[in-house]
Amino acid sequence: MMDITRIEEISIEAGNAVMRLRQDGFSTSSKSDGSPVTEADLAADAIITSGLTTMAPDIPAITEETWSCSKDHEPQEYWCIDPIDGTKGFISGKPDFTVNIALIRDRFPVLGVIYAPALGLLWGGSDGKAWKRQASAADDAMTLDRMGAPHPISARDARIETPDVVATKAHRSPELNAWIDRLGANSSTSVGSSLKFCVLAEGKADLYPRTGPTMEWDTAAGQAILEAAGGSVIGPDEQRFSYGKPDRLNGYFCAMAKITRDVPPLWLPPALQVARHD
Repeated sequence: MMDITRIEEISIEAGNAVMRLRQDGFSTSSKSDGSPVTEADLAADAIITSGLTTMAPDIPAITEETWSCSKDHEPQEYWCIDPIDGTKGFISGKPDFTVNIALIRDRFPVLGVIYAPALGLLWGGSDGKAWKRQASAADDAMTLDRMGAPHPISARDARIETPDVVATKAHRSPELNAWIDRLGANSSTSVGSSLKFCVLAEGKADLYPRTGPTMEWDTAAGQAILEAAGGSVIGPDEQRFSYGKPDRLNGYFCAMAKITRDVPPLWLPPALQVARHD
């Protein structure tokens, strides 16, 4: 059985390194696709992969910073990791970046941890249980004990007619705005990084529609936590969002609170694949 508390500890260790570099300064460069990568991304990646390899040496890892399309394959079980989700926000000094660790098994996420080091918040989910930890203060010397006891969280029963929507701060395309308009939303709140999944898992919103580009490591941990909290994530085919897609590129999806009926037609994502994001 997987030791999820150790995974939480690894995410915190990575977050501490990120916070230290955030305070002391870090270098930034560009990947081949033009997207930014920082010294903090690489430091967190090294800590996470080393910690997970020590804990579970037989489980390979696919991470944003080390993944290569030319060497990609689809093992039955693997870690899916984003050392810093929200790198652009991190560079600009915003606090809503996260460390994401997920375990994929047979093409679906079965365990997830999301840690927001600048906010002192951590979410986890596996085996039908989801939880949140909250520290009294955020710093670069965090420990799991300081994060406090895990408090159970649960997605709420979805409000179909006038849903509360949580959406991305960036990539607000005309297609996404039109989709939100069609939903007749009671409210629409912009939230950064993978925190949108956590808002749903805590029962604070009804759906997260996404048309902007994402990669699998952007969504895997959030999906695991939301599903453990009773919510769901579907693609245009109305099926559970799966992993192992070509180039690790996600299509449109909709993450949602608890649904005990057919998914409303207006909630279904458009059937369109998007270009790789930055």
